Amino acid sequence: MIKSLKCAARIAAVAAGCIMPLSGAFAQTAWQHLARAPDISATTSSSNQALGAQAPTARVCNTGANPAYVQFGTSNSVASTLAGSTLVPAGGCVSMNAVGQSYVAAITPTGTTVIQTELGTGALNLAGDGSQQPITGTVIVPPYPAQSCAASGDQTPLSIPSTMTLTLPNTSCLCAQVSVPQSNTADIAVTYDGLTPSSSVGARWTAGSQFQICGYSLLVSLKLAPVSGTQSINFQYVK
Repeated sequence: MIKSLKCAARIAAVAAGCIMPLSGAFAQTAWQHLARAPDISATTSSSNQALGAQAPTARVCNTGANPAYVQFGTSNSVASTLAGSTLVPAGGCVSMNAVGQSYVAAITPTGTTVIQTELGTGALNLAGDGSQQPITGTVIVPPYPAQSCAASGDQTPLSIPSTMTLTLPNTSCLCAQVSVPQSNTADIAVTYDGLTPSSSVGARWTAGSQFQICGYSLLVSLKLAPVSGTQSINFQYVK
């Protein structure tokens, strides 16, 4: 306990982060699918595809028998290389940061394979259901962006009577802590890709959900709509 308090104080004081022991169960927010990019038929020459949507996390899967290397980028000039891109083993999947990215590229060292890219929010864990996963060992804890960026206060709560686009207090807001009140009587539909959310379009945020979204371009593209009635949500902004 004393070591944890010392670490918290050190995180507040310096920007280098802190290393601390951690054991027990780690609660993760369930993975929520938002969109799927076109498949890439990867060869020994790099090729790319537009993602078609934006999301904080990408699940990249290699469905073939040959390994592949994957690279995200902001334009159709992005290229994947064997030396500098992320390995996706044959028959395997990896989770990658997709904040602000618009294209994904892939290349193989030999032969061909197919790369599938799914975009979403939340944690990708072994169970795939957001359940608690036991962990033990040493965890690197980066400094938490605790400085508020809300000039006029956080949106706690933000009423959602109909479809709306999230409006941030200012451009210094890089992350939002999101919590959905337990008192909500219906889900909130959410999109990041310009589509209008509805009961059949977008991800669903259910009562009691809590998570963090980072990336200014992602936050300003967020559209919200109650599946029914008027619902609410809490946004606390940090930078």
